[in-house]
Amino acid sequence: MDEPFPDVAAALTHLGYVQIDPLNVCGRMHDLILRNRVTGYREGALFEFIYHPDRPGFEHYLPGAGVLAAFPRTAWPYLLPHMRQRRIHARGYAGKLSATEERLAQYLLAEIATRGPLRSDEIADDGRATTAWGTNGRATKIVLEKLFVHGRVLIAARRNFRRVYDCPSACCPPSPSPPPSHRRWMPRAGSSLPDCTNAGSAR
Repeated sequence: MDEPFPDVAAALTHLGYVQIDPLNVCGRMHDLILRNRVTGYREGALFEFIYHPDRPGFEHYLPGAGVLAAFPRTAWPYLLPHMRQRRIHARGYAGKLSATEERLAQYLLAEIATRGPLRSDEIADDGRATTAWGTNGRATKIVLEKLFVHGRVLIAARRNFRRVYDCPSACCPPSPSPPPSHRRWMPRAGSSLPDCTNAGSAR
């Protein structure tokens, strides 16, 4: 198009998604993408939009790729079948939880249900686990990331770019379920399930 979009909502609806990157060298990727595509865009406006109380959007990974992106809320029911498939897929870092991980997951979900939206470091747990990069990390943070990939929690907000998790019903109100097709959001290079998510985005 020749003219910029009037606002973030119009841009996100037209584009389908905008890739999110936590790295800030000369600006974060999502802000740079939208700066010249949205009239009057200012830094941080994408997150202000998707985390508005009306919940017009959400963050998640592109199906079949470890790419974190902002989506319009209308994408949620299309992407949900892919998330559910991850829950039972035995392969890869973000596949089916082990029995130990599932026990921790139940504890984490109970904490969020009781206390409301939480960062991983706001939940007491001394367990350790292996990250997607093969390094040692906090089990709480790692299992929350896997629950996020599975669609069992979503990012409710960002505090200094740190993830704040909550239950999906609070972050993305239910909408009528369309046919389970997420083709619009599939990477052009292919559609196979990844072995791991982009841990660089998991802050």
